[in-house]
Amino acid sequence: MASKYGKIIHFLLPGYTDVPFGGYKIVYEYANYLAQDPQNKVFIHQTKAFFGAAGLPKKKWILLRSFKAVLKSVRATRAKGPIPWFVLDDKIVVKNRVRLPQISSEPNTVLIATSVQTAPFVDRFIRDNPRAAGVYFLQSFEDWAAPKAFVEATWKMPLHRVVIAPWLQQIGNRLGVTTHLVPNAVDPKRFPRGPELASRPKLVAGLVSTLPLKRTDLLAEVFRELKQADPDIQFVTFGTCPRPDVLPDFVEHFESPSADKLVSIYQSAQVYMCVSDLEGWALPPAEALLSGAALVSTDIGGVRAYASESALFSPPGDKSSLVKNVLEILNNIGQAQVLANRGYDLLVENSPETAARRFANQLDAALRERVNL
Repeated sequence: MASKYGKIIHFLLPGYTDVPFGGYKIVYEYANYLAQDPQNKVFIHQTKAFFGAAGLPKKKWILLRSFKAVLKSVRATRAKGPIPWFVLDDKIVVKNRVRLPQISSEPNTVLIATSVQTAPFVDRFIRDNPRAAGVYFLQSFEDWAAPKAFVEATWKMPLHRVVIAPWLQQIGNRLGVTTHLVPNAVDPKRFPRGPELASRPKLVAGLVSTLPLKRTDLLAEVFRELKQADPDIQFVTFGTCPRPDVLPDFVEHFESPSADKLVSIYQSAQVYMCVSDLEGWALPPAEALLSGAALVSTDIGGVRAYASESALFSPPGDKSSLVKNVLEILNNIGQAQVLANRGYDLLVENSPETAARRFANQLDAALRERVNL
């Protein structure tokens, strides 16, 4: 995928994480794709200093966490490379810092804001450096990370906006700004299809998290009611956190499972449950669908984006509806298999290579826009 003119590409992330995180994973995958072009130079900057630079609360605990994150990153770099849970191309330069990055403006420079905290930095940079292009990679509407008015203001900055799901495009339309849709993709080679649902145990799986929006509390309540309705159901959870206290004793939990173990969970489950109140483009439900599980989810745009016709949906927070839909799947495996097949077919239509190429094309479009100003 070599190009005639290379780009200098800077991804800006709001801090370092030593555990898997969906939004970061997509950024790293796109960085790897872009680094395949020998003409490109790719940098990843990770610092919590963006909080203060954006005018968001700059408290001592943020600085302390940032300092600890840098120490973690140094240790991780020595032991496993710059990102302990993801293999980055060796040509990518990763900079984990306490301070804001120092970036020089050269021809074909592109800065990519990946969050509400990093957008103001990119906005200021391109105002001061007319040769540089700014891209706002929007993976959610982050009113959980900053005041809504602040989030909306970042959407209106003169950046080239790339969104991952139709529901984010709708927000852009409401705000009167142009967005460009590049849906996420999941690699079926990493999540191969398992056996037919009828050959699987009566098992329900789900993700747990310390993030309130993921609704681990609701998942635990649904599991309790399902166990009362059918004692033969088995339950498995996974996540980067230790076993949550709210989980019933009958639930088996895997903390930070290996890639092979995660695939095994997906391929064993008849039902995968997503109970989140909000997702940008939810990766685990898509991974489960690719692995052959049936899907029950709260009715949110981050799952509707790829499973509108291949899952059973419940209103967010509606425990009774979620229980009903899981039992509907378990008691009608034949119909559930039809839904699961449909979900698989739709997901494999959009390959990771296709998604990454579309993202790369948006960087070129952002540069053309700057030239035409």
